[in-house]
Amino acid sequence: MNGILSEAVQQYGEGAVRYPHLHLRGYHRQRRDHQGRQRWRASGPRQAFTISNGVFQTFDDAVALNGQDYDVGNPEMDWIEDGVVENCHDLADGKRPIGHFCRIVAGGWIDWRPGMTVQKSDTVVSNGRLYRVHANPDGAVYTSVTQPTHESGSVVLDGITWGAGQAEATYTAGVRNVVFRDIFLEKPRIGFSRNDGFGHQQR
Repeated sequence: MNGILSEAVQQYGEGAVRYPHLHLRGYHRQRRDHQGRQRWRASGPRQAFTISNGVFQTFDDAVALNGQDYDVGNPEMDWIEDGVVENCHDLADGKRPIGHFCRIVAGGWIDWRPGMTVQKSDTVVSNGRLYRVHANPDGAVYTSVTQPTHESGSVVLDGITWGAGQAEATYTAGVRNVVFRDIFLEKPRIGFSRNDGFGHQQR
């Protein structure tokens, strides 16, 4: 186990974590029991995981499987795969329904090219690395003329703040081969949401 998950289990014991937001990234072969009134969020590459015995009562999505997402939320982007989400309860809270039991976010991007237009959170591949546009969420569109090539941190080029991401030339991210079973939806809201970066669908 790594990061916050390891710290939480050491402090509270398996299955008794009380974090308001548990965000795991870049792990392989993890099992997670989650109880409490919080949400569980995964982003970036992960394989062979289990989320079980979850009791959620949250304003936001109870479970978020984000292969990619906004630039401020996803430090890594890749496939989330080979997982099981089981025996989870999405409890009602008497408030206006917002979010979903599970949100699934996927996306894709292309190689950088001169003259391309970009906006907040757009991703490009350049020099074998991923770069993301850091900007205000105001819908502004920028034209990129200078290729981002820095290896770390952020650099402003043509008025665009480019953040250097992972040093892997991957072009897609998403969620595949995940089984949901014994899910109890007590909160009156849409159970699943899929966002592919180009449109939004709910189930």
